[in-house]
Amino acid sequence: MAKSTAQQGRYADEGADSLDDLPRPRAIGPMSAPIPLAMDFPTPDAARWRALAEKALAGAKLETLMTQLPGGVALAPLYTGDSAPAGRIVGRAGAWDIRQIVETTAPVQANVTALEELTGGATSIELRVGGRGLALSNAEDLARVLDGVMLDFAPVALDAGADPRAARWLAALAARRGAKEAALAFNVDPLASVLTGGTAAHDEALSFAKEIAPDFANATALRVDARVVHETGGGEAHELGYALAAGVLMLRAGEHAGMDAARSMLFSFALGPHAIVEIAKLRAARLTWARVLQACSVSAPMRLHAVTGQRMMTRKDAWTNMLRVTAAAYAGGVGGADSVTTAPLTEAIGHPSPFARRIARNTQILLQEEAHIARVADPGAGSWAIESLTDDLAQAGWRIFQDIEQRGGIINALPWFESEVAKVREARLAAARDKSAPIIGVTVFPPSDEKPFDVEPWPESAPRAHLAPMRLAAGLEDAP
Repeated sequence: MAKSTAQQGRYADEGADSLDDLPRPRAIGPMSAPIPLAMDFPTPDAARWRALAEKALAGAKLETLMTQLPGGVALAPLYTGDSAPAGRIVGRAGAWDIRQIVETTAPVQANVTALEELTGGATSIELRVGGRGLALSNAEDLARVLDGVMLDFAPVALDAGADPRAARWLAALAARRGAKEAALAFNVDPLASVLTGGTAAHDEALSFAKEIAPDFANATALRVDARVVHETGGGEAHELGYALAAGVLMLRAGEHAGMDAARSMLFSFALGPHAIVEIAKLRAARLTWARVLQACSVSAPMRLHAVTGQRMMTRKDAWTNMLRVTAAAYAGGVGGADSVTTAPLTEAIGHPSPFARRIARNTQILLQEEAHIARVADPGAGSWAIESLTDDLAQAGWRIFQDIEQRGGIINALPWFESEVAKVREARLAAARDKSAPIIGVTVFPPSDEKPFDVEPWPESAPRAHLAPMRLAAGLEDAP
């Protein structure tokens, strides 16, 4: 049996040639044989479980234990090996990139924040440009933000929408500093202009991607941003369908421009607190995108960035956000994201304090260094629940992708798609109002005496024309 490098190092002193050759565990006390893990437990039996579950339900149907996810996917209370697909390694192996966002408006202060993030444990940073983020007027402003940041050691990503100006400034700066081998993420998103009410900018985005491709072999130029669907309240299948359709749009535009766009893309997904569902969503994204590339006879890795979502964050009892962010970050690591961004606990209130940013970073560091999640390639592989849910979400996302394509692609299908997402959003908000989907600290267990956070509020941002973001707790936090 082949051993990984880590296994080879760990077992080098054991004198074993394979995992099967390792010494048996030493007995504890008077025992002379290893302890079977299943000792004293009866062999599981699905029929017996069903009988016990029906008895406990006291006449209610077993189907009441099912949770219906948007897109026609049912989350079952129990999964067995009879219906689960065979285990397969889908996700990333090794530690993921801890990527924290810098969105302080002034370049000088943003530089302080960026260096604090990197010296505090982040392995890369993402600069949010425009809106409530950085106000960059020229290339010198960007150089000021990145003063002291070693681009080849700590990669930099951008969040600047469809405008490639900041991306061009970053490319020029990296070239001057001799960092052309850096894993930069320029993240030009041609659909961002459509969502703000403009027209698609894929021609300009692809032109930039083609321009930098020869010099920045390890960088990604384009972003496929499915976060917008999550933050609007859409379902997991809608996020997957949108990502596939947006990715296909860029593949077609790349072919027209005479370049391989597949290698220039970074896919970004937002994650909620339902860890099992989010793990399966990320794995389904890799499976379905691989199917798209297979159909196009293209071979390229899928680069996946996961961000803890904003729609789950609360202003009231914001301390509970640490629990939500931890669950979402765990899903990002287990689900195989290449990079993960964790939001500060005051995300819904205003600019984070150094303490809030440190807690956000340390959440990922603890997951890697103490929970050891990154030591296993695709920890969800082989789990009957995760494998089944991965396939169910992949099928549901593929159906939505086909619906979008039948309507002429994501730009033409946007009105229909937005109306479908709106139905899910309204159902989520209704569930939050009637407490069938309780929000800890807001609709249940609200604090009796809460000291407000002393943070600077976010500046007002222009409303988005399509797929406008929402928060589940909005409108409920001031209720008695």
